[in-house]
Amino acid sequence: MGQVRSLHGVPTAGTLARSAARTAPRAAIWLAAIGLLSPPALAVGPSFDCAKVQTPLAQFICASPTLSKIDLEFVQSYYALRQQAGPDGWQNLKVEAVNFENRAMQQCGISSSGSLPPDKSALQQCLIGTYNVQAAIWKSRLQQPALQEASRPIEQHISLQGRLQTLGFLPATATIDGVYGSATRDAIASWQKAANRPVTGFLDNADAEQLASSSVTTTNVAPASGANSPSEQDTHDNHGLIPMSDLAAIYARSHQ
Repeated sequence: MGQVRSLHGVPTAGTLARSAARTAPRAAIWLAAIGLLSPPALAVGPSFDCAKVQTPLAQFICASPTLSKIDLEFVQSYYALRQQAGPDGWQNLKVEAVNFENRAMQQCGISSSGSLPPDKSALQQCLIGTYNVQAAIWKSRLQQPALQEASRPIEQHISLQGRLQTLGFLPATATIDGVYGSATRDAIASWQKAANRPVTGFLDNADAEQLASSSVTTTNVAPASGANSPSEQDTHDNHGLIPMSDLAAIYARSHQ
């Protein structure tokens, strides 16, 4: 390393700044290598594409890391119950979700036109409370293995979904966001078949542990269809649950 130029043997502020700028990248690499520098925090949620949102509520959710995560956790519990319910229960569950979302709009002071109340802090707390309560209600109706899957932190959902992609059970173009739509359910089922696990379309705790270190790939493995997997018309891009971003539209239509 070159010497730091100084005035009468004392480094100046300018030379110190330039020296720090040169050494900082190397220091960061070294700290990361020995585990003392944490990686950037993983952005979690929401369940929809923030680049495409237009409503004030959707924009509000996207601007809040807390609400983004709450939205994704809400969809997580809904999707686990939907997978458990099977095709015969999908329509009733969707009606239940829409009715809840109408109530949430009213309780949180969001108008039928989609405009938000002026107190944004109160709005955020209201959305957090109402969505957490409903997610807990849905989880209370889950049985194993759905309950084990739905109780897992959303960050682990994202990691396991990424693992399915790494092993080739999800295409490279799939969005890794923690939303377990039909493509992910089918990927889970295909991996379970390849790994000689019970084919349920759910990732219970034993599945999650094995998948995290699995080396099983899609080579010579026939695709398996996830039990009760939704149709292609109701996949990740169209969850079967209208997410928080669309509450205003639902509420407006129900009051026309």
